[in-house]
Amino acid sequence: MEEIHAMPTNQAWKANRNSGALVRWSCALGLLVLLLQPVLLFAQANLLSPWKTYRQEDGLVSNNVLSILPGNGEIWFGTDAGISRFNGEWATFLPDKSTFTGDVNVMIADSATGNLWAGTHDGDVVVWDGARWLNVLKLPGAVNALIAVGSRVWIGSDVGLYVWDESATVKFDFLKNVRVQALANRGNATWVGTSEGLWIHQREQWTRISPGKELPSDDITAIWADPSGPVWVAAGGDLAWRDPSTGIWTPILTEVLQLTAPAPIESLAGDTAGVVWGGTGGNGPFRVLNRSLLVAFSGEGEIGLTTPYVQSVAVDSDGLVWFGTKSGLFRFDEKMWVKELADNVLYPGIDRISALESSDDSQLWIGTSGAGIRMRPVGEGQAEEARYTINEGGLPSNAISALTRDFLDTLWAGTGAGVVRYNRATDVWESPVATAELPSERVTALLAENTHLWIGTDTGLASYGLTDDTIEIIAETKGEHIKSMTVDSLRRLWVGTVSGGLFVRETDGRTRQYHTPLQRVSGGLPEGPVVALAADPNTTGGVWVGVDLAGIFYWDNRQWHDLTDESRLPSKLLYRFYTDPIDGSLWVGSEGGVSRFDGRTWDALVVENVLPRAAIVAIGRSGNSYWFGGRDGLTQYKPEKTPPWIRFARVAGTLVSGTENAVQVAAGREIFVVYVAGDLYTPRKDLAVLYRLSKPGEIGAWMTVAGDSLILPKMETGLTNIDLQTRDQAFNYSQIVRLNLDVIAPPAMVQLPLLPPIRLDYFIAFFAIGMVALAGVAYSATEIARNRRRGREAVSRGFNPFVSGEPVRREDMFFGRYDLLRRIVDTLHNNSIMIHGERRIGKTTLLYQLATRLRDVDDTDYWLLPLYIDLEGTAEGDFFHFLMEEILNGALILPDGNLEIQPNLSGFLYYHTFESQYTDREFSRDLRDLIGLLQTYAEKRHPLKQIRIILLLDEMDVMSGYSRIAQQRLRRIFMRDFAAMLGAVVAGIQISKEWDRIESPWFNLFNEIELRPFDREQAIELLTEPIRGFYDYEPAALEYILEQSGGRPYRLQQYALEAVNHMLADKRRQILLDDVEYANEHIERVGNDPNAGIAAAIERNGRHDLGWEEENVIAESVSAATKE
Repeated sequence: MEEIHAMPTNQAWKANRNSGALVRWSCALGLLVLLLQPVLLFAQANLLSPWKTYRQEDGLVSNNVLSILPGNGEIWFGTDAGISRFNGEWATFLPDKSTFTGDVNVMIADSATGNLWAGTHDGDVVVWDGARWLNVLKLPGAVNALIAVGSRVWIGSDVGLYVWDESATVKFDFLKNVRVQALANRGNATWVGTSEGLWIHQREQWTRISPGKELPSDDITAIWADPSGPVWVAAGGDLAWRDPSTGIWTPILTEVLQLTAPAPIESLAGDTAGVVWGGTGGNGPFRVLNRSLLVAFSGEGEIGLTTPYVQSVAVDSDGLVWFGTKSGLFRFDEKMWVKELADNVLYPGIDRISALESSDDSQLWIGTSGAGIRMRPVGEGQAEEARYTINEGGLPSNAISALTRDFLDTLWAGTGAGVVRYNRATDVWESPVATAELPSERVTALLAENTHLWIGTDTGLASYGLTDDTIEIIAETKGEHIKSMTVDSLRRLWVGTVSGGLFVRETDGRTRQYHTPLQRVSGGLPEGPVVALAADPNTTGGVWVGVDLAGIFYWDNRQWHDLTDESRLPSKLLYRFYTDPIDGSLWVGSEGGVSRFDGRTWDALVVENVLPRAAIVAIGRSGNSYWFGGRDGLTQYKPEKTPPWIRFARVAGTLVSGTENAVQVAAGREIFVVYVAGDLYTPRKDLAVLYRLSKPGEIGAWMTVAGDSLILPKMETGLTNIDLQTRDQAFNYSQIVRLNLDVIAPPAMVQLPLLPPIRLDYFIAFFAIGMVALAGVAYSATEIARNRRRGREAVSRGFNPFVSGEPVRREDMFFGRYDLLRRIVDTLHNNSIMIHGERRIGKTTLLYQLATRLRDVDDTDYWLLPLYIDLEGTAEGDFFHFLMEEILNGALILPDGNLEIQPNLSGFLYYHTFESQYTDREFSRDLRDLIGLLQTYAEKRHPLKQIRIILLLDEMDVMSGYSRIAQQRLRRIFMRDFAAMLGAVVAGIQISKEWDRIESPWFNLFNEIELRPFDREQAIELLTEPIRGFYDYEPAALEYILEQSGGRPYRLQQYALEAVNHMLADKRRQILLDDVEYANEHIERVGNDPNAGIAAAIERNGRHDLGWEEENVIAESVSAATKE
C-alpha cells in the first residue's frame, strides 16, 4: 500500500481580493467589447456551417455520447451502448460480458505507449490491442476518470482512486469511497478532483487544495492541464486556472453561463491557440479567450447544437472541436473555411477583390476593384485592418488591378491611374512613375523581377528600373492589352495579351510572339486571350498558360501539352494562376471557383456556401492559410493535415485481409479490384484514388482511378505489384498499400462433344455434383408424391392456417421479424425499448412473441420475467393501480405462485388503497417488495441469477393524454434503486415524439424502434411458409396480394385467409388470381369481419355442392383460425 503524507493547506490558493476585482472588471470590459463587435467594419463568418452532426443514422452506436478521444486519423466515442470509431467510416464495438459493460464514461490515450484506454459505469477498465478491447481490471464502482502517468494508469472511480500497472493494482485508502471525478497530469504533478475536494500528488506526497473564493466548491467536476503551463479546474459551475510559476489562482467569470439556471461544468479541453473549451450540464458549450474572457454560445438553433447538455469536449489535431451530448455528436469547425463579411453599403466595392499580395506572413494586402487597398493583419492578436483610398492613403485611383513586392521588399500596386509604391515610413502610397511615361495610365498587370518592375497596361508593356528609375517601353507589345505576366526559371519573361497572343522575352531582349493560333495536331496553343500565366518551379523553363474559354496548357521547355481535360476545371473562364511558394503547386482561379494541381493530381475546391460557383480572381498564401478573393469578398482556407487511408477489400473475387500481401489470379482476363478508403473530413465520393502497376525491379507510373472501381487489363503470367494511394481535398496523401499479384497460366481444359471447352477441375466437380443431383431427383420425386397426397388431404379437411383480426400468438405463424425480435431480446439486458407504428402493423403480435421468447431465454446472469399488460382504456387516475394489478396477476400464475408469493402480499398497499389514491409512491413501494419476493422465488429455481422484470406495455398511447406530472411519476419508477431489475417494452401508435428531448419525461429511457410494413421478402415469407407443402400460389396471385396489401401484416393475412377459403370451395390446391380478386372484393365489401367469409364461401357454390360435413369443416377451420 502506498504511503500517504498529509501536508499543510496550500496558501497560494487564496489570491488577493483586489487582484480578483481587477480581473472581474477586465472580463466585464472584454464582454462589452464583444457585444459591440457587430458594429465593426469587418467580421468573420463561416458561411459553410461550422457545425456537423453525427447520430445513430450516420453510424454512431448511440446518440448519448459520454466521452471523446481524438486519435491518429481517427476519433473514438464512448456512449451508453458501446464504443464507436470514425476515420471516414464507422466501426462499432458493442458491450460484451467478456470485455466491458455499461456506459463508457471516459477514454484516454497513453502518449508514451500509444495504448488506448476506456472506463465504464460498471467498473470495467479496458485497453485497445489494435483489433479489439481487452479487459484488464474490474472495479466495484463506476470509472469516471483515467490518466496515464509513466507506466501506470490512474483510475478515478465512484469508490476511490486506484493506480494500475502490469504487476498490481493499488488503492489509496485516504480516498476510500470518495467519488473521484477528474484526473490530469502535468510534468511530475498529478491532479485529482473529487466530490470532496482537490488534491495534488507530487514527489510522492499529497497536497490538498482547500476551497477559496476562486473556487468556493469542493465538488471538482473537470480538470485540464494546459501543456503551455496553466492547470484549469472546474468546481460545479465555477472555473479558475493556476499559474505554475507562482501558484496563484485566477478565477474566470462564469455568470454568463448561469443566466438561466446553475449547471456544472462537465468537461474541459484546450487547443493549440490557447483557447480553452468547455461543456456544461445544461447551459451549453463555452470557450475562454486569453485566459480571461469566457464566451458562451448563445441559442441552440444559432450554434447547431440541439441540446445544451454537453457531456464531453475534445479538440483534434487539426483544431476542430468535438462535443458529445445526450442528443448526438457535434463537430465545430471555424478554422478550415472562413469567409469575410464586409459593409458593402458603407464602402461600395470593398468586397470585390481584384488582387492579393501575401509574401509577408504577418500582413495580407488586398486590392479591390473600386474601394482602394486594404491591409489585413494575419495571425493572433493583430491590430485592426487598415484601408487606403484616394482620400486617405495617397492612391491616385480606387480601382486596383495588381499587387507585387520587389527585391527590396517594397510593395507596388497597379491602379486605373498609374503605378504606386507604398512608403512604410509615412504609411502613404506615392507615385514614383509618371503616368505620361507609361503606354497608358490604366495598369492591368504588375510583376517585380530582379531589378525590374514590369508594368502591363491596356496598350502595351513598360519596364521600370528599380535602381535607376528609368522607363523602357517594349516596342513589340505596342497597342497590346496586357493581361498576365510571369518569369520562368530561365529568367524569360512571358506576357499574355488579349488579342496578340503570347509574348516570350529572352534574357538578351529578343522577343518571340505567338500571335496566331497554332494547330492542335502540332501540340500548340489555341486562339484566345492569354489571361493567366505561372512558372513551374519544379521544371526548368516550365510554364502554365491559361487561354480564356479554351483551357490550361503547359510548356515543358520542349513542347506544348494540353491539360484541359485532365484538370477538370469547374469553368474555362479563367482569371488567375498562382504558384504556391511552399510546395510549388499550381492554383487556378476561375469563374467556377478554385482548382489545385500538385504535380500529380487535380482537384477543384468548390465548397457549397463558401465558394458557391463564385469567381476567384486573386489567390495568396500566408503561413498555413490560403486566401481567395473574388466578386463576393475574401475567403480564408486552412487545409487540415490528417491523411486519409485506403486498403484492398477484394481482388478478382478474392477477399483480401489486412495481413495478406499476395493474391493469385489467372492470366487472360480483366481483374476487378475493390478497395475501401476514408478520411475524417473529406467525403468518400470526393477522395481521389491512384494506382500503379510495377514489375519486380521496376516502378510504374501513377494513374488516377476513373469512377468508383478499378478494372485492370489482361496481364501476362508472372509477378506484378499493384499499389494504391488516396488523396483528400486538402491534398493529404495516404500511405501506399501494396498487393502482389501472382498471375498464373489458365488451368487445364477438357473438350466435350458438342460443348465448348471446360476446365478440368470444373468438369470433375460438375460430374460429382451431377451424381448427387441424380440421387436428389429420386428423393424429390418421392417427396413430390407425398406432398401431393398431403395437399389433397388438406383440401378435403379445409385446412386454412391464416388468421385475421387478431394478433398472432402461435410461434409457428410468426414470420418476417425474427432478427428484430432477437435484437430486442439482446437489448433488454441493459435498456428499455419503445415500439411505435401505425395501427395493426404488428405491435401486439411482436409483444406476444417477445413474451414467449423471453420465457425461454437461458441467460447466465438474469432470470427474465415478461409480463404483458394491455393499457387500452386505462384512465390516468387508475393507471398505477391497474398496472400493479396486472403485475400481481402475472406473478401469481407462476408455478407455485399461489403458495410461495400469495401469502406474502397481505401488507401490500395495493390491497388497502383506493384506486384513485394509489400513486407512484405506493406503486414503487409495492413493486420493490414484490421484486424482493420474486428474487427469493427465483433463488430456488434459478440460483445465482438476478431477476429482471420486463413490462410489455401495449397501447401506450393512453399516456399521451395524461398530464406531464403523471408521466414524470412513471419516469421516477424507472430511476429508482430497483431500476436495474426492471425493464420495459412499450408499444403504441402515436407516442409523443418529444420523448427524445431532454425536457421530456421519457428522455434517455428508451431505445426507439419504428415498426414498418413488411418488405417484399418478409411479405412473401408470411404468405407462403404457412401453406408450404400443402398449397401454392399462381405468380400473378402472389403479386396481386403484395401490391394490394402494402406490406401490412394484417392485410396479408386477410387476403390469404379469404383467398384460401375461395380456393377450398373449388377443391383446388393452387391459389389463383381469381381467388385473390374475390378476396379483394370481399374485403372491400365486409371490411374486417372474417366470419362473413364463411357464408360467402358456402353460398358461392350453393349448399347442394357441399355436404354438411364439408360445410362444418370450412366453418370450423375459419372460425378457429380467426379466434386464434
